[in-house]
This record gives sequence, C-alpha cells and structure tokens, in this order.
Amino acid sequence: MNNDQQQLVQINDSFLASLGLGDLSEEDKQLLIAKMQEELEERVGTELAKDLSDEQLDEFGEIIEAGDQEAATAWLTENCPNYQAVVMDTLEKLKHELTENREALLQGVHDEVKEDDEAAPTPVAQ
Repeated sequence: MNNDQQQLVQINDSFLASLGLGDLSEEDKQLLIAKMQEELEERVGTELAKDLSDEQLDEFGEIIEAGDQEAATAWLTENCPNYQAVVMDTLEKLKHELTENREALLQGVHDEVKEDDEAAPTPVAQ
C-alpha cells in the first residue's frame, strides 16, 4: 500500500477494536493487520486494473518494483483519479465481511498461529 493509501486507511489496533476484534492477542492482531493490508492491496489493485491498459499496468508495475512511493502516488493520481474512492469502497466491503464473519475469522487466525507454532523447529537441549 502506498503512503497516500496508508494516510487514507489506518489498519491498526483501533481499527480492529472498531470491528469487535480488539480482544485478540497482540500476535493475532499483528497477523490480522498484515492479512487485511495484503487483502486490501490485492482487491484495490484488481479493481483499478480493470480500467488500465497493459501498457499502464506495466508502467505502474515498474514504479512499484522500484519502490518509489512518491512516484506511485503521482502515477495513481494522474491515471486513476478515483483510486482514493476505490480504496475507501473496498475497505468498507472488507470491514463488512470481517464483521459478518468475525467468529470464523478468529478461528482462522488461531488455527494459522497454531500451524506456525507446530511448524517451528523445536529447540534441542544440549
């Protein structure tokens, strides 16, 4: 997510609390925040790509790969003037989905943490 999008959208502890997810452990919160940011970026990118040519997609991809956030924001402003509205609309849909599926989401976060713990190597006593 570029800096402009990050200013528009603050996915953080207070955001999770507003969705009734403030009681998660710190580890679960960080995992969920990362997943939500990733999902938001993917959905916004998919929506914006619908109106872009292959040439524009390649051009924007090069800017992103270069890591130039300022250039990415300028490019979006010029080529996708509605991108801020797309970000906000997409976030609202994501929030609704999270609220509707809160229990399943919490179970999924716990299952993923458990899988990560099981996959971690066990320290060998010496």
